[in-house]
Amino acid sequence: MEGNNPMWMSCPPSKVAQTADLSLDQMIEELDQSVTPETAAAFGEIKGLYVAYKLTPSTVLLEAILAKCLAILLNIHRSNASPATPVKLSRTHPASMEWEWVQGFDYFLRINDISETSRPVYIRALKRVMKKYGITRVDDLKKEIDWLIDEYDGCDQGSHNVHIAALRQFKKYMEDECGFFISVVDHGEEEIVVRIYCRLDLAEAEFEDVIAVYDTTAERIRLYDKFATLVKEHEV
Repeated sequence: MEGNNPMWMSCPPSKVAQTADLSLDQMIEELDQSVTPETAAAFGEIKGLYVAYKLTPSTVLLEAILAKCLAILLNIHRSNASPATPVKLSRTHPASMEWEWVQGFDYFLRINDISETSRPVYIRALKRVMKKYGITRVDDLKKEIDWLIDEYDGCDQGSHNVHIAALRQFKKYMEDECGFFISVVDHGEEEIVVRIYCRLDLAEAEFEDVIAVYDTTAERIRLYDKFATLVKEHEV
């Protein structure tokens, strides 16, 4: 893996036609005005995904945002719920970071010679497996990966074994020890500034460089692994 391109490449912008009368911005705005205590948690997740989508557009994120938006809007209109004050969630980092592993997995597939057409197929297959077994967090996917591989091994001929292939690639992605990102916190807002696909020693060297750049302007600088687990934090 030492020969990897050190830059963690983002997915290209998705070209998806509008499929509803409301634009994505209009959906977010309507939800913001109509959020209730019952829908606050889901709306907080949507806002996090939307921030991630604006930073690195991808079909995976867009599909998740649209599905969650439409589900909440339908429930609001059915129940004629009145607007309420949004409830802010307490998080150690933005919800968007919980999806960083998808971008990293796409890059991992790229550097391992998985074709441009096959990469999104693998990602969709992995997400179908997660949905089937009620797995919502990547940490839970990591814990269950061996069991899932055993479940699909030799039992998925109808899909040409795409699910088992995706699961095996994800396990390799888990074990390759590469993939980190660095964020800065300024006035309470956290933003990713660097993505690097390398081992920890090189990531730590880059972390020190980022500290030198932001040491006088940011409140904190943080180093995460590709699964959004905090590795180091520098407080200014």
